[in-house]
Amino acid sequence: DYLEFFAHWRHANLMPWQVSRVHAQGWTQHLRNRGLADATVNRKVAALSSFYRYAQDEFQIHTPQGPRGLWPHPNPF
Repeated sequence: DYLEFFAHWRHANLMPWQVSRVHAQGWTQHLRNRGLADATVNRKVAALSSFYRYAQDEFQIHTPQGPRGLWPHPNPF
């Protein structure tokens, strides 16, 4: 799902740290337009949400101000 998301945005050379809610919503709409079942769309979105949640909460980096999550922004998914 992660690779599919970034393949969808390859024309924009989108990097993981550039993803916004607009990208997530655009991809979700693309999946629905393909006729995928709601359960499939939800699973794909949940996979990406989990990735960003991990980057927010679990993956810690060390900064001069102390440890913090790698992803300091709201989860785009």
